[in-house]
Amino acid sequence: MVTRLLCLCYTQSQPAPPAELMEGGPMRFERDTRGEWIADPDELAAKLGITLRLLRDEMNLGLVHTRVETGHGRNEGRSRVTVRCRETAWRGVFDEQGRLINECRFSADQPPDGMTW
Repeated sequence: MVTRLLCLCYTQSQPAPPAELMEGGPMRFERDTRGEWIADPDELAAKLGITLRLLRDEMNLGLVHTRVETGHGRNEGRSRVTVRCRETAWRGVFDEQGRLINECRFSADQPPDGMTW
């Protein structure tokens, strides 16, 4: 099952380049025919460190917020995705091929420290 999450999407597929990635499998961005990002809710819940039920409840209450940033200059071709819930947040950086190359989980009320593109 795949869930549309605002403008965020990722699906599990090819292995990511070497990186200290969190639990869950390697992620990869894919877009639907309308150009919107798609996310597997089980994988996203794991990245956020919450249950699928809590993720769905917070989505239904409008408490899940996403932001997709496009890299410029030396970060050209990369995308940085941030997903925030009430208690937690997750940020991932994806390369041109859509592979997850860096990620971190942090408190929803704090910016991530040391998160590089």
